[in-house]
Amino acid sequence: MTKIFTYGSLLDDDIREKVLGRFIDGKSTVLLGYEKIPHSHFYIYPTIRRNMSKKVEGKIFDVSALDLERLDRYETQLYKKIPVIVSTGEEVLTYIENSS
Repeated sequence: MTKIFTYGSLLDDDIREKVLGRFIDGKSTVLLGYEKIPHSHFYIYPTIRRNMSKKVEGKIFDVSALDLERLDRYETQLYKKIPVIVSTGEEVLTYIENSS
């Protein structure tokens, strides 16, 4: 299992269940040193960027390899996964805008 940090539309139980094909519950946490901003192409969806004076509230979930494939399709090529460390000290993956 892999841990993923979500901070946007995937916090919604119905959306997450539709994307993954099953319900999974997570735990609330905070990502320090980042801020949530609008995505540059999909303005209604957020992304995050480094900002040492800010924090992003979200949840972490345990996901399988199949879940990650489904999440990658949902997030499209406009997002990419990066490793981050949340306030609990856990290293997890999260999606940010793919600017390359």
